[in-house]
Amino acid sequence: MSKEWESHPIGLVAEVCCDSEDGEEICEIFEVSGYPSVYYGDPDSPEIYNGKLDHESLSKFAKDNLSSLPCSLKNLVACDDATRKLTRDLQGKTMEELERMEERVLNLVDQEQKKFDKFALEMQKKYEEMANAFNAKIDKLRAESGFKWIQQELMERERQNNEDIFKDVVDNEDGSESQKDEL
Repeated sequence: MSKEWESHPIGLVAEVCCDSEDGEEICEIFEVSGYPSVYYGDPDSPEIYNGKLDHESLSKFAKDNLSSLPCSLKNLVACDDATRKLTRDLQGKTMEELERMEERVLNLVDQEQKKFDKFALEMQKKYEEMANAFNAKIDKLRAESGFKWIQQELMERERQNNEDIFKDVVDNEDGSESQKDEL
């Protein structure tokens, strides 16, 4: 895709390896937390792409979203009225007010992350309990039914049946008569 977008006047499609010396700094700036990560929009405040990663989906998304300059502080004409109003309000704030606002949002995000982590841990414990109960029930059913012995008996009979078939074939090849009906 980067070749397709190589000469585009606005859009840029590029790949960055976070393990390389040059890519490491970019990945830190963009706070890349997993691979692959796809970002789009204004380089000063990129958004994370959460769609499918196949070429067709990425190409369609790029065509739909990279054909004009995105809404940003540098390009307010691309923003809706509500966003322009918000940016005007923010421009009237002091640095300390903006930092407090940012901290408040980060604290709310942290609280939500903790709720999610707690819920995920509870779900993991519930899953483990269910899996253990399921496995115990399966083990009990197999033990009570003699399942192991049923399988061994079936295997033994299959082995004997194969030996009998082999014996009949060998007997027929050395000239003795078979007592089996022909098909």
